Amino acid sequence: MADSKINLSSLQFDLFGRYATLRDCVNSLRTKPSYKILEIGGFGSPLRKFLPNDTITFLDILPSKEANYIQGDGRKLPFPNQSFDIVLSTDTLEHIPKNDRQQFLSENLRVALDYIIIAAPFFNPQFKKWEEKANEYYQTLTDQKHPWLEEHLIHGLPEKKMIEQFFQKNKIEYTQAYHARLTLWPILNRFLFFVSANYSPLVKKQFEAFNQFYNQEIYPGDHQKDSYRTVYLGKLRNELPLPQLKLSEKPLTETLQEQILNKIFNIIAIANKETLQANERLEQLTKHGTLNVNQMKTEVQKLANYLKQSDEQLGEANLAKKELILTQQHARNLEGELKKIKDSAFWKMADWLHEKKRILRSIGYLFKERGHLWLALKSTWQQEGMRAVVLKLSRFLVWLKGGTQNLSSRYDHVQQYQEWLKFHQLTPKQRSQMIDEVKKFRYLPLISILTPIYNTEKKYLIKMVKSVLEQIYPNFELCLVDDGSDNLEIKPFLKKMTALDKRIKISFHAQNQGIVAATNTALALARGEFVGLLDHDDLLTPDCLFEIVKLLNKEPRADLIYSDEDKIDQDEQRSEPYFKPDWSPDLLLSQMYIGHFAVYRLDLVKEINGFRTGFDGSQDYDLALRATEVTVQIHHIPKILYHWRKTAQSTAAFAYQKPYTIIRSLRALNEALERRKIKGEALPGLTYGTFRIHYQHEKKPLVSIIIPSHDRALYLARCLNSILALTDYKNYEILIVNNQSVEMETLNYFKEIQKLKNVRIVDFNLPFNFAALNNFAAAKAKGEYLLFLNNDTQVINREWLSALLEQGLRPGVGAVGPKLLYPNNTIQHAGVILGIGGSTTYNGVAGHAQKYHPDSENGYYGQKDLVRNYSAVTAACLLISKELFQKAGGFDERLRVAFNDVDFCLKLRKLGYLIVYTPYAKLYHHESISVGRPDDGTRDNEELWQEAQFIHRRWGKILQNDPYYNSNLSRTKEDFSLNI
Repeated sequence: MADSKINLSSLQFDLFGRYATLRDCVNSLRTKPSYKILEIGGFGSPLRKFLPNDTITFLDILPSKEANYIQGDGRKLPFPNQSFDIVLSTDTLEHIPKNDRQQFLSENLRVALDYIIIAAPFFNPQFKKWEEKANEYYQTLTDQKHPWLEEHLIHGLPEKKMIEQFFQKNKIEYTQAYHARLTLWPILNRFLFFVSANYSPLVKKQFEAFNQFYNQEIYPGDHQKDSYRTVYLGKLRNELPLPQLKLSEKPLTETLQEQILNKIFNIIAIANKETLQANERLEQLTKHGTLNVNQMKTEVQKLANYLKQSDEQLGEANLAKKELILTQQHARNLEGELKKIKDSAFWKMADWLHEKKRILRSIGYLFKERGHLWLALKSTWQQEGMRAVVLKLSRFLVWLKGGTQNLSSRYDHVQQYQEWLKFHQLTPKQRSQMIDEVKKFRYLPLISILTPIYNTEKKYLIKMVKSVLEQIYPNFELCLVDDGSDNLEIKPFLKKMTALDKRIKISFHAQNQGIVAATNTALALARGEFVGLLDHDDLLTPDCLFEIVKLLNKEPRADLIYSDEDKIDQDEQRSEPYFKPDWSPDLLLSQMYIGHFAVYRLDLVKEINGFRTGFDGSQDYDLALRATEVTVQIHHIPKILYHWRKTAQSTAAFAYQKPYTIIRSLRALNEALERRKIKGEALPGLTYGTFRIHYQHEKKPLVSIIIPSHDRALYLARCLNSILALTDYKNYEILIVNNQSVEMETLNYFKEIQKLKNVRIVDFNLPFNFAALNNFAAAKAKGEYLLFLNNDTQVINREWLSALLEQGLRPGVGAVGPKLLYPNNTIQHAGVILGIGGSTTYNGVAGHAQKYHPDSENGYYGQKDLVRNYSAVTAACLLISKELFQKAGGFDERLRVAFNDVDFCLKLRKLGYLIVYTPYAKLYHHESISVGRPDDGTRDNEELWQEAQFIHRRWGKILQNDPYYNSNLSRTKEDFSLNI
């Protein structure tokens, strides 16, 4: 890199940070105007710009035409002893093979006269994990491993003990400095990879602005001891000074965190816009079957050139070439079924473009509302790492799968909800009946409503207070705390309110202290047995407290009660109802679904020490996590009792308004894991504002993948090939259950695959009975865990088995199921809902959640993309421990064709086990190719009807009251539409 081309102010932030740290170290020990310096590993180094008055020689194994540059090896330096005042290197030691590092240090020492400076990342188990996951992330972008991260993993990071012993052995006095705080390094590292893979002139311009921001605002304080990079400065002569390096450790304030996020999001938005344009071109090219191949080649070349810009700017490998290789490998894996068409030039080009579109679509969509530009972020790429909460923000870079819509937008059918409201408005007669019912309540607890206030618009404040005073249940108190509002109207209004109704209590903060402090002040005012949380501009329905106390009269031991909710805009129009399931522990770890209205027993809140400082914006989530750890008395009222106000500043209108809440939510989740003594990490989920708990298990049990099959070898081959090609979890066996196959093609295929060391074939020589043949295979399985898998499935993500197993290994979990897609990328299975589909041949036994919904869209509050609980999952892909499978009695063989999986899961639920759905395991399901679909007339509908009646007789009451599905939602449709 020629010096004339380097602009320090916009230099790539990580490069700037490394060399600015070296500059600051050199200048801290400076006793003369110019030093003679050798930088080892200095290919492309900007050091001369940072130290313009010093004479610098660069050495690296790569060739270069740069002045004062020598091609050579740091382990055998071509210089006489003591040739340089200072010998230094940054991020070089870790690339030296482990056995050669002593030699490298010795050569540094030999040619240095005064000082040696070694900067590098040093071994830390967490660093290793981060780098592994960063490498995986890079591979998802480029289909290749990152060259220097790969070297780190191959050679292992150097240990501090090694270099410190070297200094001590050679009687070298040393000091240390640090760079790249651990609260930022992972997200910035992955952000750099993202920019690399999405480089363009416009991205370049914004990236330069981001670099300037970091270099000027963040770097000066980016020197905490808890950092990714450590700098050792050793002096070689006693008479030389050894300054204590006091680089600034400026705190990373919330404001700086938000600025970092906003700037990153803006760059992603720009990359997204350009991707959409590329997508549009590709759509035009692939829309019709009669494409001009030359035109397609031209478009491919345009994309290749676009990607090449990234390569040239940041030194990444040729992405287009690698993508082509990936597609060719994929084609080879499927060559059996593609044999007839793979020789077509059109097919080859169209297939390449299809794969390229899939990757481009992962960029997502720009979301714009009320003049604010942010992003709806989503991704199918799974990341791990980052114990510190802010580090989890790296996942923002892959929250890019599909998001112009709010989480509930597809289902916020305004007309449908308005129609529903016609039948669910509180009538004067109902109100009168409730007033009479209150008089009959034996239990009349005082409920304290806690409401922090800060600069609330007076009109909304009036409406909020009015909604409380109009409660049908009268035994409440409203505890208001003004948190140092600037609005001069608020204080006199609140004082007037206290005079108006003695049930209103108020306290004033002289200065703004934040929502946690204000809520705790309100909590101190509370004298009720229960406390409810009401935001300062939201509304309670008139029957809200009535419904709470009605439940308490039936369940007096309840500690936590939550209701359904909707949103209300500035024109008082209601929309976006959220009808929630009953208590769902895994859903709470994926999403703060409890939300509004939530009522807690006061003693419980005090027991867990109220609202915790440092969780402003996520204080209610943190409280819910802690409360649900100490009580099982959790109840849900399936009725809308709360209206969440949508304003320009609220997360009700726009979830992206407060990205800092994500940081704090991740922290709350990670601390919850620590309290619960669960090994794992909280990570951002697949949609904005959602989360994933990535469980970590030392145990790596053998999994027996059981695949029933009857002829149709092509489909089995596709299934088997996808498992062998994509499964990242390697400790598995495949047990194929041959159910009376007769086709020679199939029998010959069986002979071939039996040669594979981890594939076995067992014969089930009885007529088809899905339950019996799986029970038969389970008995013969060697694995500690069983994975029942249809032969018409196709694995489409690497961590599918790992994702299933990480849930299945958890104590208390019974069966685990994946996301299954039809080949057109619509949902086939995202959990099973009981008692749904009464108008079909299923006879109201069960249906699949959000069936036929496009996977690219968010669906009902993003729940198809959340780890959550259901009453059942499909046996088309179901994982369970063999021990528990046997304990539950296996599949009921009286259910030959259908519902055996529903029956089995309900047996597990009866034993007290949870059923878990995970979207992080994804497969295509071509659905019952070998045995026919249950609803297309290819099976005996009479038998299906009989099996449905069997299930109704056994589980009838449970089928009508699925705890994981809301009674306000449709019982005939699987799309989470309203029950009108």
